[in-house]
Amino acid sequence: TPAAGYCGQIDKRMSEKRAETLMEIQYGLLDKINKKYLGKVFPVLCEGIENDHFVGRAYFQAPEVDGKIFFKSKNDCQEGQFYNVFLEKYDTYDFYGYETV
Repeated sequence: TPAAGYCGQIDKRMSEKRAETLMEIQYGLLDKINKKYLGKVFPVLCEGIENDHFVGRAYFQAPEVDGKIFFKSKNDCQEGQFYNVFLEKYDTYDFYGYETV
């Protein structure tokens, strides 16, 4: 950004500390936001298979910005189809669940 060329820049250590503080705040906010989705069923658009799970997104997840939903199913899920998925846990960015009938 243009600010990088301004006089009076802070030192690298201070910059890294500020970035770390911002990430801690972000993780706290993500945790609060993610908890409201747990224990609920959402329509998930299947996008394929990753790491032995079907993977997709719900309406609240944007591609390349938000996490994904990894889910198990007794069925052979097809890419481009919607499946009702119960969200049972999450990590920082991704949810994990299973297809419901």
